[in-house]
Amino acid sequence: MANITDPAIPKGSTVLVTGVNGFIASHVADQFVQHGYKVRGTVRNPEKSAWLNAYFDKTYGKGHF
Repeated sequence: MANITDPAIPKGSTVLVTGVNGFIASHVADQFVQHGYKVRGTVRNPEKSAWLNAYFDKTYGKGHF
């Protein structure tokens, strides 16, 4: 993600990523968290996305994803 000096969405905001357990969307979510945003994600099957919570909690701590 590019370094934007005046983002349209202020850092610290919560963003929604649909299909977050997919390859591209999971990387988009990761970039958002790396740049200071909080992420909410939607999935069709919560059982198949359990790894996401574990990954983001371990990598960034609780409360970012």
